[in-house]
Amino acid sequence: MDGPIWTPSPERVRATRLKRFMEEVGKSDYASLHRWSVERPREFWSALWDFGEIIAHRDPERVVDSFDRMPGAQWFPGSELNFAENLLRFDDDRPALVAWSEEGPGRSLTYRQLRLEVGALAGALEREGIQPGDRVAGFVANAPEAVTSMLAATSLGAVWSSCSPDFGAEGAIDRLGQIRPRILFASAGYTYAGKRYDCSERLAAICRSIDSIERVVLIPSAAGSDMRELRSVRLYAEYLGAEQPPSFKPLPFGHPAYILYTSGTTQWH
Repeated sequence: MDGPIWTPSPERVRATRLKRFMEEVGKSDYASLHRWSVERPREFWSALWDFGEIIAHRDPERVVDSFDRMPGAQWFPGSELNFAENLLRFDDDRPALVAWSEEGPGRSLTYRQLRLEVGALAGALEREGIQPGDRVAGFVANAPEAVTSMLAATSLGAVWSSCSPDFGAEGAIDRLGQIRPRILFASAGYTYAGKRYDCSERLAAICRSIDSIERVVLIPSAAGSDMRELRSVRLYAEYLGAEQPPSFKPLPFGHPAYILYTSGTTQWH
């Protein structure tokens, strides 16, 4: 191949946030921006914090401590913020989530609707006694409920982890069993390549093997069985309760949001 298969127009480049950031910090091109980020990282990350309009309950005292340690650097010490609060900064009628599946359009949520649903879900998790550092996990399909449950968990300072429902039970147990989640959000089933898959047997095996799970919040699906006979199961819509604006737990910058897994054995925080 002799060259790029696509190049954005000058108008499209000028409309990007990266271009706006470069103009704000006085860098003429990407190479000079990258060089500045490497040579003067404290200036770069301080400027990026300001440009991103980070919502913080307490501003950082410094940009970074122990910068030469990897791992071990402490970013934005003294600051307190909430990951979910920064993602839910809008409260209006613009589309926030638009879900489509192989079967066509699904749920759509505006930013305001998303905030209210996350607030309702966070309230339900609080009633379960979920605290900062507790693990909340998902065995969930690619659906709006995967986003709302993650945001609700992180709004409280809980740590979110998930794996796809097309995993076998053993693969999910190997991952989620390490972190001992208290709450499991689970899809009853999913559709892939025109075929419907029922998750009931896999989900039952997960619950038998991971005794830390106190509650299963089931996301119904046309592909899944009714699993309300499983211990401590509540349907997602029943679990939600009344809509309410979310509240956000202020947390140190380094507080974990996710536990993520590669396709191999490496675990990332």
